[in-house]
Amino acid sequence: MPNNWKTEADAPSAYPLNSATTFFSGNSFAGIDQCIVTTYAYNLNAARQIVSFLDNTGVKYRLAIGEDQWGAWKQISTATPPQEFDLPLASGFSNGGGGNSVYWKDQFNQVHFLVSVTNQNSLSSGDVIATLPAGFRPSKTAIFVLGSLVSAVRKTGSLNVKSDGSIVYFGEPLSSGVVSFGAGAFVAAG
Repeated sequence: MPNNWKTEADAPSAYPLNSATTFFSGNSFAGIDQCIVTTYAYNLNAARQIVSFLDNTGVKYRLAIGEDQWGAWKQISTATPPQEFDLPLASGFSNGGGGNSVYWKDQFNQVHFLVSVTNQNSLSSGDVIATLPAGFRPSKTAIFVLGSLVSAVRKTGSLNVKSDGSIVYFGEPLSSGVVSFGAGAFVAAG
């Protein structure tokens, strides 16, 4: 096997299936890893190869079944960091506790959010803290825990994320200047 695979084109197309079972992992060229290769020969008639090439095209695999030629490369999966957005806070709230209130959607259509706020006014049960935009909302109300620190005493309440995108506080009334934290994830509607 060659030791300098950088792209798919560098990988050989032939594989001796009718030879002894072969297991190997890793290739290097002049001491520098060019790719990560794992080949599994299931028996004398089938093999699978998984490769992560240095050209950053993701993790790919290919199969050889009953012949001496590999099939076409197929993408396994890719995961790019999702874009993170500032959570649109309702009037009377600001980011607090040294963190920002943010939300994002991952590749599985799951919305994640983090609330880290200070309320400038007293906070009552049913008050809206923030609103998620369309495309980042649940199909039905999702409920998550909210923790608050009031004069060195921890309090808990809930964050209800409604299908209209509103993130609503439920719990005992909180005085102004309280830092509250909450987080959650749900599958976006649609």
